[in-house]
Amino acid sequence: MPAAQRRSPEEKLRELDQLPDSAKVDVQVVALHENVSPSTIWRMVADGRFPQPLRNGPRNSRWEVGQLRRRRAA
Repeated sequence: MPAAQRRSPEEKLRELDQLPDSAKVDVQVVALHENVSPSTIWRMVADGRFPQPLRNGPRNSRWEVGQLRRRRAA
């Protein structure tokens, strides 16, 4: 995707409510959703305070939107 068409994490966060539960988002969007830094998300994952992401490769980790919604509702 050309750089001019890429959406910022902030734009992706605004669209989060419109995404289906099965949609996947990266650590930048998750961090904005949780109002913490990406490093804090990874620390919380390591400590067991945040769900493990789905890994599609060594540098490709994503969380399902439904998982984030259920966590927020709890």
